[in-house]
Amino acid sequence: MNKILVVEDDVLLLGAIETLLKLSGFDVKTSVDAESAMGLMDSFRPDLVVCDLTLPGSSGFLLLQWIRSCPAYDRVAFIILTARTEQKIFRDAMGGGADDFLTKPVTSEDLLAAIKSRLARVPREVVSTGILNQPKVDLSNSPVAGSGEGVATNPWNLTRREQECLKWLIRGKTNEDVSKILGIAIGTLKRHNFSIFSKLGVESRTAAVVSVLTNPALVRLLNGLPDGASIPAEEEKV
Repeated sequence: MNKILVVEDDVLLLGAIETLLKLSGFDVKTSVDAESAMGLMDSFRPDLVVCDLTLPGSSGFLLLQWIRSCPAYDRVAFIILTARTEQKIFRDAMGGGADDFLTKPVTSEDLLAAIKSRLARVPREVVSTGILNQPKVDLSNSPVAGSGEGVATNPWNLTRREQECLKWLIRGKTNEDVSKILGIAIGTLKRHNFSIFSKLGVESRTAAVVSVLTNPALVRLLNGLPDGASIPAEEEKV
């Protein structure tokens, strides 16, 4: 039975979500603030957290940052549930490691679909362990230079934009997520993905993930490390 921690200061909404999830077969714990939620993380060990952004005394962002900074919680999925709709809030949340972003009011169907999708997302179990640093968006579209002192070899001829797309792809983000984070159209992103798959010699997202995780040279390239550089232990974990 999957465990879900719900963090929401609106007690009526919190009770409704708790009831919905329990009736749907989940083991559920609730909290009305980030501080008590932190305590529950260790004792309850949830598989997924559903969290509001505006909480008493703190914020959902703080809880997200704390969870993402703890190696023990690498595989915990995190869904933001908020009334905030600003694009910057979305980008900050997704860039900070959130797995999904739902706006209130949300239907029971949409909430359950998001939860089930994240719990079933296999790539997250493989790549959310710190193998790649947080992506830094580079708007340049030119290929990285070839081998040389202080430069990572790029035999795949991946452009910098393709590298950014690949970083987000292996973090388990959907096409919709990546298009919003990078500010590009879905059609443009799909063309980048097609080019990435072609250059890596794979046919799917899962195969692309495996290609990265089994190729130290590709890991170095995506992390901006020069040829021959040792990959920090935090990035070697699988």
